Amino acid sequence: MESAVGTVNGVKKVTSNSAENSSMVMLQFQDDTNMDAAMVKVSSAVNQLELPDTAGQPMIMEISMDMMSTVMASVDYEGKDRVELAKFVDDNILPALERGDGVASVSTNGMVEESIEVVLNQDKIDDVNARVLEKTDKALADAKKKIDDGSKKLQEGKKQLESQQKKLSQQQGKQSAQLAKFSKMMNQAIATKVAYESQLASLKASQSALNGEKKAYTTNKVVSSYEQMNKGFATIQNSFAKGGTAYQAMYTTIYKQILNTMVQETLKQTGLNVTVTDSNVDTYLKQLGNAADTLKEAAKTQAESATATQAAKQKAALPTSVKDAIDNPSKLTAYKNMLKTQGQSKIAKSMTKKSLKSLYDIVETRIPQIDTELANLKTEIAAAQAVVKQVTKSISKAESQYEKVETGKITAAAAFGSANAQMASAKSTLENSEKELDNAKKSFHNSKKEALKNANLDQMLTKETLAGILTAENFSMPAGYINEDKTQYLLKVGDQYKSIDALKKTLLCHMKDIGNVRLQDVADITVVNNSADSYAKLNGNDAIIIGVSKASTAGTSTVSKNCAKSMKELEQKYDGLHFTKLMDQGDYIKIIVDSVISNLLWGALLAIVVLFLFLQDIRPTVVVAFSIPLSVLFAIVLMYFTNITLNMISLSGLALGIGMLVDNSIVVIENIYRLRGKGVSAARAAVMGANQVAGAIFASTLTTICVFLPIIFTDGITRQTMQDMCLTIAYSLSASLIVALTVVPTMGATLFA
Repeated sequence: MESAVGTVNGVKKVTSNSAENSSMVMLQFQDDTNMDAAMVKVSSAVNQLELPDTAGQPMIMEISMDMMSTVMASVDYEGKDRVELAKFVDDNILPALERGDGVASVSTNGMVEESIEVVLNQDKIDDVNARVLEKTDKALADAKKKIDDGSKKLQEGKKQLESQQKKLSQQQGKQSAQLAKFSKMMNQAIATKVAYESQLASLKASQSALNGEKKAYTTNKVVSSYEQMNKGFATIQNSFAKGGTAYQAMYTTIYKQILNTMVQETLKQTGLNVTVTDSNVDTYLKQLGNAADTLKEAAKTQAESATATQAAKQKAALPTSVKDAIDNPSKLTAYKNMLKTQGQSKIAKSMTKKSLKSLYDIVETRIPQIDTELANLKTEIAAAQAVVKQVTKSISKAESQYEKVETGKITAAAAFGSANAQMASAKSTLENSEKELDNAKKSFHNSKKEALKNANLDQMLTKETLAGILTAENFSMPAGYINEDKTQYLLKVGDQYKSIDALKKTLLCHMKDIGNVRLQDVADITVVNNSADSYAKLNGNDAIIIGVSKASTAGTSTVSKNCAKSMKELEQKYDGLHFTKLMDQGDYIKIIVDSVISNLLWGALLAIVVLFLFLQDIRPTVVVAFSIPLSVLFAIVLMYFTNITLNMISLSGLALGIGMLVDNSIVVIENIYRLRGKGVSAARAAVMGANQVAGAIFASTLTTICVFLPIIFTDGITRQTMQDMCLTIAYSLSASLIVALTVVPTMGATLFA
């Protein structure tokens, strides 16, 4: 992580702290670094890292002074408990404060937050499982009954075959040749019929077992889950295609970054060194005039190229189907990482190559195999039924002609030999049927095991699956517009939960012969809050701490005054509502401003009084009085052109420097006054008086300024803190020197004329 972010442009120092289960990497940038562009580069560097599967998604945060609250206050309401107070603050106070000019955000502490807790109830799940297993057992029992019937018919066929063999043996030598031949044909036909009936029963048993297995897959929605997973992969691929949601979001971000950078570079070429952000780019584009369109087109072209490249890489790194995820583990890993960034770490963890391979084998291999075997069995069953029908017809015809058989003398040995051969053939057929029946029993047991395994709701309804269903159901977003008769309608898809009853009735799945399975059938839904974990008290009353943060471009004093006004209006509107300020940066600024004004006024007053007492002349007193505001104005102009803002540090330096503003002017005006008293003309006295003391006051001022020279050798927070104060003092002293050598002699020459 340190190596990845350490190469970002503008990084001055990289430090890190590690603890159990967490680490923090801190980056310190150069003072003139564009932090908006730096945040984008840091985010890109972190996203390109391959983190371990157990690592969470890194959180990137920019720390600046604007993150500190401008105003912190406590609010309490007589007669309201914590829950009522939290709702009142959320519905009335927060919107009123957020509407204030310059307010960026309003944070709270001690709010009672209600949430809905969904806990899977194993007893309820077991009850649903019992019903599912009951239906599954019934279907398997029907298949087993058919196999048992086939086995019973096979045993009856064996018994009939043995009986016919015994009967044939007993009648040997006693029947005539023609009767023996007829008996042989009859026995052969009966044996063949029994054999084919047994074979037919075996085929039907196999058919029932395969149908039972396929029904189990259908009941447990294996194919539906497989198709939904493929559809999810396709949806992600489409989102990165041109026009997709992910593509558009990526394009918007890149376009803004490129446009801001182009505008900033263009302004820099014109001599205007400013920082361009999303909030002020439109203002600078208006200043650029016709060049703005050219910049926009160039930014669009570069953004489209960069977005197409990044989107193509994202699409290539993600699987297109379950088969693609199995064949390319790296794509599966990328998809799991994406799920983790969306807060679905448990779903990503459960999505393994083994589970996907099992699902793929069932849908793509086993189910088609079952369909093929069922088609073959259907053909074999139809053929066997036709043979049984034909044999039955032949037996009926032979029996009707039994009494019409002409007697004849054919050797009994040949007749009975042929009959024995037919018996052997029938026996062989019965043995083959018995083997097929054994195979059908084995297939039945395997199908039963698989069906019972998939008929378990615990495997279908995990915490991750439940979270995914609730997230998908509680989803609402605009989907575009519909134009009809010059009227435009907003199209919205999805719907969010409006009540806890709607949440309880969320449909999880539908099972044949079971019905709809809803959330309340498998989980306990309760409303909970954090009242035991977070609270605030003020003067014994329940209270909530409110922190108001200003926008980066807003003034602290303005935000402070607006907040105070809003709080006062709320207290007047709601009887019993009280605000207690805990911290207000506007107060500190007011103190500093009052101090500067006080020092300015008292310094000017004392300087005027002292000069008047010593010189006993109003004219030099007026000159010094005018030099004080001119020096302050000159110092403020220098602060403006060196990008020093009026903050607490710079105002403190200005307040400190005001006490020394009059020194140079007093020295110059006193020398001019002295020369004028000796009879030198006013103009000559002004020039000579200033020249005589110019070196002295310049050395004095430079000596004072050099005291702050070591600040340029410092670094880090010390320089950032002290630099504004030191420069402000140096500017004020330099301004007093310039005023003393220019304005004071000019006014002296005029007033002393």
